[in-house]
Amino acid sequence: MYYNGFRSVYRLNAHIVLVVKYRKKAISKEILARLQDIFVDPLRKWDCDILSFNRESDRVHLLIDYKPWLATINFNRQPKNS
Repeated sequence: MYYNGFRSVYRLNAHIVLVVKYRKKAISKEILARLQDIFVDPLRKWDCDILSFNRESDRVHLLIDYKPWLATINFNRQPKNS
């Protein structure tokens, strides 16, 4: 789905991968649920959509759809602020 601006049409997606140090098998369902809680609230405030939120035993994949006025550095800072 594309969005219309005043003079633009856009669709911006970001694929964020969170990796555990030394690729240890540390991400369980409970940790995944907590990470999802950390990411969902700010993304709703920023008017973003989560397209995919998946895990493997050593990393989490997050695919989001965001607006052009939002800097991607905000996504990287979010886990540190929570």
